Amino acid sequence: MDNEPPFPDCSKIWVVNQVEDDETRNKILELLRHCRIDVLNLDRTKFKKCKTFDEKVIEGININKARNRGLDISRGQHKFTFLFDGDCFFTQQLWDKTIADMQSDAESHKYYGVPGVRVIGSIPADPLAERMWEPSIVFRNDAELRHDEMIPFAKSERLEFMKRLGYISKAGVTKLESEELCKNVGCLLHVSFNDSITETDLTHRMNLRDESVRRFVSLLEQKYSRKMHI
Repeated sequence: MDNEPPFPDCSKIWVVNQVEDDETRNKILELLRHCRIDVLNLDRTKFKKCKTFDEKVIEGININKARNRGLDISRGQHKFTFLFDGDCFFTQQLWDKTIADMQSDAESHKYYGVPGVRVIGSIPADPLAERMWEPSIVFRNDAELRHDEMIPFAKSERLEFMKRLGYISKAGVTKLESEELCKNVGCLLHVSFNDSITETDLTHRMNLRDESVRRFVSLLEQKYSRKMHI
């Protein structure tokens, strides 16, 4: 919010996804008080009926439901929806480059991938030379594919969608094998909140993510559910 300027013919919508802690949710909503927002809340009745860990992750987090929600809100109003995580942003230069690449393709693809650069501290002098992070997807308003809401968070729920578009991922690097459905354009910046050691150790980073998911589900269980069955 501090680094991304307003862009012409572009509206921004923030989907606030199932934040259960009241204090944290209020801080987020206060931060976004001048923005257009859509708030998703946990369905506590459905969560209480969950029996397995994966079911509880789906109901407790379900990031793919939030992604689909963002698509549903935007696609009837705009030709393209840039479906990005909240910690991703464009500089004016990178926005202009991304739009120019789409226009040079005559906007002929239903899907575009925008490769990212993970930023720790300052923005690189030449982000385009460093773009290699997993792309975020742009959807044309006639794009049919949706994210699978039955895949738990942290179990390749996003990568499964990327594979359908023609991407492969090896050793933390995602590459586009075919441009039949999707084409890479431009570049965005992905703010990392990790220290430099964690940032360069993919296995450690994934382990920390898995640990945080388990801790979150455990907290939800204590509030709403019976004993967890894995």
